[in-house]
Amino acid sequence: MSLDSECDKVKKIMRNEVACNGSEGVEKNEEDAEGSIMLNSEDIDEKQQNTMKGDTVGDTVYSGKWIITTLISLSKVYENGWNDDLESDLCMLWDMTADKDIVSFLMENEFLKMAEFTLKVSNEPRLTEIILGIIGNMCCQSEVLDAVANRTDLAKAILDLVASDDPETLIQLLRLLRTAVWDILKNRESAWSECLRASEILGHAIVFIMESSTNDDLLTAAMDFLQSISALGSLFGKLFDIARLLPALLESFTQLIRRDEDVRPYTQTELKIIENWLTIISNVAQMDPFKCQNVHENEQFRMILNVLVRILQPYIHSYNLIPIEERSALCIHQCVDLISSFQRNQMYATPEIIYVIVTILSHLGSAMKVDIDDDIDDIEADPDNIANELYQYLLRFWIETLRIYESDRVAEILQLCENTVIKQLIKISESHVKTCHDAMEKLMQTKSLLR
Repeated sequence: MSLDSECDKVKKIMRNEVACNGSEGVEKNEEDAEGSIMLNSEDIDEKQQNTMKGDTVGDTVYSGKWIITTLISLSKVYENGWNDDLESDLCMLWDMTADKDIVSFLMENEFLKMAEFTLKVSNEPRLTEIILGIIGNMCCQSEVLDAVANRTDLAKAILDLVASDDPETLIQLLRLLRTAVWDILKNRESAWSECLRASEILGHAIVFIMESSTNDDLLTAAMDFLQSISALGSLFGKLFDIARLLPALLESFTQLIRRDEDVRPYTQTELKIIENWLTIISNVAQMDPFKCQNVHENEQFRMILNVLVRILQPYIHSYNLIPIEERSALCIHQCVDLISSFQRNQMYATPEIIYVIVTILSHLGSAMKVDIDDDIDDIEADPDNIANELYQYLLRFWIETLRIYESDRVAEILQLCENTVIKQLIKISESHVKTCHDAMEKLMQTKSLLR
């Protein structure tokens, strides 16, 4: 079927829908129908309100006639071209789709058919972006999300846009696809699972974005999507080549978290990016464990450790750590948890990263005025005391590290530390490794490092 005939078909659908909704005069006299998008009750009397009530959509104050007129204009965009007025109207409609009644009205008036046709023929990035944005809003309603997935051609047209070179279009696409992933997480039988699996380019295109884009908003949207889909092990493994994804993740992190020698605390936006990145790396590591016993044996493992050092580095300054807030504590916990998982697989971190962790431990202990002779289990457990919980976790990590590391490795770590940190670590460790003879020997050997 030609594009002209397809366009005529869509316009015919719209004419029928207009007639069914009692607005048969709209197409003949569109100027009369272009009234206000919103009916302001304070500007009209009760009689006028009763007269106009039939034009509002559901319980909203939006004009159904205006929406129909806008849809008709959209159906003619192929022949009339893109213009500022239509862009403005569609942006208004985009905002309106936050309302459930508007979404229902659009579904009743075959908007998805029009959207499918528009996405197939549009050469205007802004039009494509807006249509995707409207669909994304509509898909917040589960029935619409299902309907889009079950329209095979529409779902394919949406997914094919991952090859677009327009950042704004890609951001809206990734937002929509993240909603689809959330649906799969709730229901593994979701039709979206098969839609994503059927895409031959989705994984490759996302990796390309991560490794080459310099648009922070797009990279953040891609990171959000990866964070969600990485929880779907089999689907994630089907879509993404892990060997190529890991370098892309490392490259995107460098692009998004640009700090160099900056010692300021992280912003909330940066912490959210870090949280997502760590979640993806953790999920990847569970699916495809790194296999090496030395940091120098695996370039990607070395690069991951370098990023973990970068993430934790600001916290060696107590003013970035104390008082600690929840998202920073989670960030530190995630980093250390990842390192612990590596060490359990005999993949040992560098002395530099352990030095950063024990310095954070020392700062927390000092801030809490912890009695270093107290047993760790005797420290009062307060679920609202974030510093206390993190302190206990890091202390257990240090004791475990002390147990599994050789004496020369422990010495390398302590050589990087300040005297005050060394003294505190030795005293803390002496109080908690009494049942581990080897660990005690290591401590005795490292006492000579005190300056």
